[in-house]
Amino acid sequence: MIPFIDINKEIEIFRSEIVSKINKVLFNAQFILGEEVTLFEATVSEMFGINYAVGVGSGTDALFLALKACGIKEGDVVLTSPFSFIAPTEAIVNIGAIPRYVDIKPETFNIDEDKIETAIDEKTKAIIVTHLFGNPCEMDKIVEIAKKYNLILIEDCTQAFGSKYKGNLLVVLD
Repeated sequence: MIPFIDINKEIEIFRSEIVSKINKVLFNAQFILGEEVTLFEATVSEMFGINYAVGVGSGTDALFLALKACGIKEGDVVLTSPFSFIAPTEAIVNIGAIPRYVDIKPETFNIDEDKIETAIDEKTKAIIVTHLFGNPCEMDKIVEIAKKYNLILIEDCTQAFGSKYKGNLLVVLD
């Protein structure tokens, strides 16, 4: 069997840096918050040109908190891709909302922006797009659709952190 992704091959490239960072956290016994999280938040703020960044425990936590902050509640429908890690669906279900899947584009594995509108109804309140493998979704059309239907748009960039869409870093879309 051919593995979908060979994580060990990727880890090997950065092994010494990863081990060094893990050891620093272990030896300082700062497992929650601490110097490394503060540095991460400052680096992300600078990278994206924003005033604040908040590190959380996982991408799932980030999506859950984004949904909560945007007022998504029980019974609301949130559109997302079926081809992703379980985090978007888990966050939607944990907040009490209903995930509705929009098919993907086979050439990118990202949500098919041309199929989003057919999935929207009166209960639809948000869209979570997941940018996969460093490849951003077609955000111009997705932003246009979100504005047209007054939907909240949340970008899951955990698998494309630092990627650019038309020269701009992801996550900084109006």
